[in-house]
Amino acid sequence: YITIADLYKNEVPIEDIEELVRMTDKEGFGFTLLGIASFYEAGGTLDSARKIHSVVDNEGNPIFRSHEFDGYLENGGTIEFAEALSKITKKDGKPVFDSGNLMSSFLDAGGTIEFARELASLTDEQGNPSLDQRDMYHIQREGISLDRVREVHAARDAYDGSMFDGHTIYRFAQLGLDRNEVNFRDTDRPNAIVIYPTNDWNGAFENEPARAFFHSIKDEYDVFVRIADTEEDVYRAISRVPDTELLILGGHGSEKTLSLGETDLGIREAEKKDERYTLDLSDQELGTYLSRLDPQAVIFLYSCSNAKGDNGDNIADFI
Repeated sequence: YITIADLYKNEVPIEDIEELVRMTDKEGFGFTLLGIASFYEAGGTLDSARKIHSVVDNEGNPIFRSHEFDGYLENGGTIEFAEALSKITKKDGKPVFDSGNLMSSFLDAGGTIEFARELASLTDEQGNPSLDQRDMYHIQREGISLDRVREVHAARDAYDGSMFDGHTIYRFAQLGLDRNEVNFRDTDRPNAIVIYPTNDWNGAFENEPARAFFHSIKDEYDVFVRIADTEEDVYRAISRVPDTELLILGGHGSEKTLSLGETDLGIREAEKKDERYTLDLSDQELGTYLSRLDPQAVIFLYSCSNAKGDNGDNIADFI
């Protein structure tokens, strides 16, 4: 821990301490003493804190939380960059980047204001940016080209002609799918369905080994990929591909659940508390859809703990 006396010994004026403690974010929290120490160690000054704190959303709320100031400075952030990024908005005037931490991460990954503006210009049916701040950061971090993102954004789901959401656009682009590969194309190769979850808290399905695994499948199969939020997304995908010989169900798992849009129930309490966002032992209808696979199909549970236990009361035995 750190005391006011420690800060004073390190030549942080008491007047600065008093003002920084009162400099609250949109949740009403100000600087802690440890936060002040970290901020000054990062080269911060009272003047730079005032400027960062002055970057606000359309309702006048500070975008940066006090614990985000030092990281932004360490990443070379300027007030001009933060202000310009905060002015990239949705139709209702709310900034696309409303997190100081993600502003900092986008900058650290090499993001530019121009690239953010180009990404924000790709809009959904309502005229709002399809990609949110996290998608934009991930696209920048992964080095995905604007042309690739535009190509996937221009594609439509052949099922109903709808646009893909921002997270799906990012994931399809990251997986290297072009606009013709986002829908299923049947050739003389065997057919595979790959399901990824929308909720991937640690990037287990986005990292390099996961992508290499996907491409090893894509090299051998006609692949249909869907980023599933609910069990209905899984059922719809299974229904759309004939004679499927390989079904890969990806999601963070526990003994009795495979999470799609829900958090990882193997280590956390449910957030959505709605069974539709997981595959679990209550999904008796799953059998109807699995019966549509090729009789010799392989079902690969790309998930932790689904075969845990030896009493038959787990996802693997259920399937």
